[in-house]
Formats: sequence, structure tokens, C-alpha cells
Amino acid sequence: MKQENTTLENKNFRPLDLKKKLRPGESVIQSLLFMSGILSIFITVAIVYELGKEALLFFTTPGVTLTKFFTTTQWSPGIGLLESGRW
Repeated sequence: MKQENTTLENKNFRPLDLKKKLRPGESVIQSLLFMSGILSIFITVAIVYELGKEALLFFTTPGVTLTKFFTTTQWSPGIGLLESGRW
């Protein structure tokens, strides 16, 4: 009885084929996912660059320092604009 099971299992046994098969649909999807990843990284870096550029522009104005920005409680959105006459 035990040998019957062994022979049945051997008939249905297929060795695994581990060679990579060429599947065009899979490579297209893989390429799209790769491009999506690159695009998302590029957009994230661009957002951080723009925020950093504007923050640097804000903190290099004469009336603004990091200590003044984080320690004062008075909100003055036009710092430096009144003195320069641009407002």
C-alpha cells in the first residue's frame, strides 16, 4: 500500500524549472513600476528643494532670525516689508 502512494507521487512529480521565462507583459509592468518609483523620488526631492529655497529666502531677510522666529509670540507676516517700502 505504501509503495502505491510512492509511485503515484512520482508520476505526478515535475521538477521545478527555475529558468527565467521571457514574459513581455511582466517586463512592461516592471518598467512602469520602476519609472513610477523614479518619478516619485524626483517629485519628493523637488518639493524639498522648493521648500528649502523659500525657507532660506525667508530666513535671510534682515529682520528674521531662527531664535526670533521660534521664541517670539507676536505674528508679523510682513517682517521687513514695511521697512523696505514694498508693502
